Amino acid sequence: PWTVTSIGNAGGTAIDNVCDGTIDISSNGFGSFNSDRLRYAWVSVCGNASITARIVNTSNGAYGGLMIRESSAPGARRVSLRAQAASPLILRDVRSIPNANVNVQQVTRPQHSWLRLVRTGNVFTGFSSIDGVTWQQVFISNVPMQSCAQIGLMTQALNVQLGMGIFDDVTLTGSNFNLQELPEVG
Repeated sequence: PWTVTSIGNAGGTAIDNVCDGTIDISSNGFGSFNSDRLRYAWVSVCGNASITARIVNTSNGAYGGLMIRESSAPGARRVSLRAQAASPLILRDVRSIPNANVNVQQVTRPQHSWLRLVRTGNVFTGFSSIDGVTWQQVFISNVPMQSCAQIGLMTQALNVQLGMGIFDDVTLTGSNFNLQELPEVG
């Protein structure tokens, strides 16, 4: 089952909209480079895994994206791939040392609304796509992370306003988790 976590005391909700097939995650506030503040819907996985999703929309300047992190601590090791629906930029975030600054890299990919994040051991690879069929590599990074980690969807706001990330076509691969409907969580 999905677990929904407020990292860094971010407000917001996460709802699995069964009727329209989307997962909507809202969040407010923005963290610092060494302490995250976001809303995160995740499952636990041990070993190699991947997550793929399409960002349907974002609102109020929020970023929607994919993340693999060691824990729900605001300064945990993490790798994420995020974007704003109307922007041609995709951002890769890596924190390889707990409580250190996140290293951010941006890549221009107009119309790429599909994201994929793959973990193979301590090697993390991010991809983007226009159609969910043909993929282009965004980054590859080596991050020392414990075998069992959290993998999921995140929304990060830019300010105190509530921002929304809307996702569909979410696919997880790995060996030890079972997806269920995401309950409404306040």
